[in-house]
Amino acid sequence: EEVTAESIEQLREKLKDELKEEIRKELKDELKKELKVDLSVQFFEIAEGYSELKKYEKAIEFYKKTLWNSEYKNAALYNISRMYALLNQWERSAESLEILYEADSTNEKVLTSYAYALSASGKIEEALAIYKSIYESNKESPQHAFNYARILIVAKKNEEALKFLNSLLEQFIEDEERRTIKSLQEKIEKLKDPLKDEKKKEEEMEEKEETEATKKEEEKTEDKK
Repeated sequence: EEVTAESIEQLREKLKDELKEEIRKELKDELKKELKVDLSVQFFEIAEGYSELKKYEKAIEFYKKTLWNSEYKNAALYNISRMYALLNQWERSAESLEILYEADSTNEKVLTSYAYALSASGKIEEALAIYKSIYESNKESPQHAFNYARILIVAKKNEEALKFLNSLLEQFIEDEERRTIKSLQEKIEKLKDPLKDEKKKEEEMEEKEETEATKKEEEKTEDKK
């Protein structure tokens, strides 16, 4: 085909039109993106408002509208899990936290929340593994140690829990820490012998009755004198 000045001009015009269309499309996409970001901000704020009003299901609805936005995704997922927890829907709470856990298994806040949600939803062994890893990552923390002891008790590993608590006596010496250890030890003893408290009360009652009876006999003897 012969190249003429006219054909060159036509080609130039065609390229201009295509370039204009491409620029127009890019601007349109960018504008849509900006509008969407603005809406995600608004949706997140609406969700926060519903959360404060304790309308947790509505809050979840609006938090979900922000999940596409990377700036809000993690916060939205965490808050969704919190809303489900407040609704006592622990399995769903754990599902949301699992996504965060898989993305970052070193985040202590996520780990603790995920372990608690698993425990509350009945997945004790999974919760136990996570609580153990949290404790082992920071053995100086009494909170981590006591949480691990508690999940051992929930998992009915009472002997292991008792042995673990005894080992903590050498490490945690503050009064409050000692009280917590003692309280958990007593809880294990009650679980091992559920009737122990009742037996103790009965023994105390019998001892009291015997003391009162002895006192009355002594008073009678004094009166006779």
